[in-house]
Amino acid sequence: MKNKYKRRKLILIITISLILLSFTASFGRYVIVNIHDLYLRTMKFYFQSDKLGATQKVFRIDNWPGLREYPITVELNSRKNYLEKTDYDIQYNVQVTDYSAQYISYSLDKTSGVIDTSDNSDTFNLTITPTGTLPVGALVYIEVEAKATNPYTKTLKGRFEFEVGKEEITFEISDEPGAPYLMVDVTNTISAGTSLITFDFDPSQILLDLTNSNYLHKVSSNTTRIGGYDYINNLSFNINSESSTSVRFYKQNVNADYSTISPTINTNLNQYTFGSLITCKGTMN
Repeated sequence: MKNKYKRRKLILIITISLILLSFTASFGRYVIVNIHDLYLRTMKFYFQSDKLGATQKVFRIDNWPGLREYPITVELNSRKNYLEKTDYDIQYNVQVTDYSAQYISYSLDKTSGVIDTSDNSDTFNLTITPTGTLPVGALVYIEVEAKATNPYTKTLKGRFEFEVGKEEITFEISDEPGAPYLMVDVTNTISAGTSLITFDFDPSQILLDLTNSNYLHKVSSNTTRIGGYDYINNLSFNINSESSTSVRFYKQNVNADYSTISPTINTNLNQYTFGSLITCKGTMN
């Protein structure tokens, strides 16, 4: 009986030790990443992305028809905000790992590039292609890594998940505390035609990034007057079938985390309302 008790005690101690070891390792990696990022900021080195992050971002496409190619444009930039930017070129490499090769293949338009100081931005295009008929409910995914190689190193990662299902337009907010901006991710799984996307938002909380391609190629926009100044509070733009895009908004309160807002969803209207922050709607043209 005594030996049995000792064995149980030993098993308990080993289990607790393994849990603590795992936590310590994970926390250690978190601290190292953040210290390295802080050092890079002191060198005015900014290497960021709309779909990748220093800690892996997950970009999920629900209800993907899985019938044809799905293009994804990933933006990389060297901006902290409108005013503060990196004043030297950044070289980077791109690597993709396909974990669902039995269902999909992929192609990249380039595996390396340069973010130059002319606009502090560059993009690469990733195309996902189904290799056969995908069953409804199937989940396929790939992982993407962009690594700055010169003059400093930093790695951004993302995981792109596709679940085969019905056609629709969905919206999601990507954000974290301390980030200067948030992204509104738009996913259109409708297999034909284009759709009109409309945002109505509160500029006292978020400000539209006027360098975003969706604004530059907009269908329309409206303004509201606050404190004697005009601010954009409405944006409409088109999105192609079976594609995705992201719109950047700068946050008035950088400590806020708007990704925690649970949207009110009207599936009949393809409309998502994220509290008083923003209402997003998709309509087939």
